[in-house]
Amino acid sequence: MRKIDKNQLDLFGPQVWYEYLIVISPDEEITKEINVRKKKINALLGADVASTHSVPHISLLNFLHTEHEMILKRMKDILSRQAPFPVKLNGVAFFEPTPESKILYARVAEKPLIQSLTSQLKTGIGRGTKSNPHLTILGAIPIKNHEILHAHLAELTMEVTFLCKGVTVLRRLKDDPTGIWDFSLNLPFNTMITEKDTV
Repeated sequence: MRKIDKNQLDLFGPQVWYEYLIVISPDEEITKEINVRKKKINALLGADVASTHSVPHISLLNFLHTEHEMILKRMKDILSRQAPFPVKLNGVAFFEPTPESKILYARVAEKPLIQSLTSQLKTGIGRGTKSNPHLTILGAIPIKNHEILHAHLAELTMEVTFLCKGVTVLRRLKDDPTGIWDFSLNLPFNTMITEKDTV
């Protein structure tokens, strides 16, 4: 076996690992409704809570990869066979990611269509961590403020539906200390087909 010369120049350079996140974004009208709720929460708590300015979304798949162009090609191929479908947000609830904070989220009703799309993307890409479909309204809410918000939960609830016509792909360098997504691309579904065509 040929020995590797550590002093030899690597013509291809080191592999660059990227973190990817595939998400569904609600339409403009629902995004405005969510932002109204965020402002209401800040008024109730008397503070600008973390993630107030984050873009509302439903996470589908998170993964690491080095082959950017190949990933985009595979996703475009999968989405070319995907018809638009309705996404219904039905009520709000809390979950507790840490003992110190809670997340307020909108429940996603009728999850099978989202879960099916996520499974197809994971199979096509060959890796990834799937998320339980939900839309975060506000994250990192201090646990001490939970009772205040719980008393106003009825005012914050959401009962809306939007048509999902595609996904957004976000990318950033793995372990980037800034945490900034440096790449964003909207990939549309095939609007020429219907849900029945994909069954």
